[in-house]
Amino acid sequence: MLEIPRLILLLVMLGIASYHDVRTRSVPDYVWIFGGGAGALLYLFDWSDVGGFVLLGISTGAIASAAIWRLFPMGDADALAILAISVVYPVSFGTVMVPIVAFFGGLVLEHMAAFVLNVRYNLEDIYHGCFLSGVQCSRITKIVAFYSVHRRRKHEKFTFCAEMVRNGTRRLSLRTPNPESDYESRSGIAVTWAMPAIPFVLGAVILGVFISAIQ
Repeated sequence: MLEIPRLILLLVMLGIASYHDVRTRSVPDYVWIFGGGAGALLYLFDWSDVGGFVLLGISTGAIASAAIWRLFPMGDADALAILAISVVYPVSFGTVMVPIVAFFGGLVLEHMAAFVLNVRYNLEDIYHGCFLSGVQCSRITKIVAFYSVHRRRKHEKFTFCAEMVRNGTRRLSLRTPNPESDYESRSGIAVTWAMPAIPFVLGAVILGVFISAIQ
């Protein structure tokens, strides 16, 4: 396979997508169209070198993309990213299936970042005596919430509401929010962070490529 051109194309594609994802939490379709299209065209030059493992990487990435689309509460850009990766760079140095590393590695890095963010903000609120102020919940729910939600800060643009009102009382709702929901704009409301997933996918891909290169 055209290893280096495909890798460069992949990094450029994910780099542009990460920029848009961080700024707006959306990625223009042209990023995946042009990136995936260029990756597909490269097969015209090295189709004879495409083996069974590469085809397995492509098909596995396509299946993972479909699963994200239908089964996981994730945005369309996340599914398109895995699909584009499976076309552009399905296998790294013949040893690692990149779409799978991107999917699972991205999820791990994403949740680690959310964990750190929530703990940091909630420790600040505990210090100031306003952790989940005004929200009714059990002790168990409060423990879970410490790691999974936080009080929205004024500077945060991309968060989802993690509260519901029942009989005039504010209560926590720890269900995974729909990525198509409107972003929360009120300060002091318990929220979950609408994470920019593509940068974490890019990080997982870089790590996977590095590991495959040194093997």
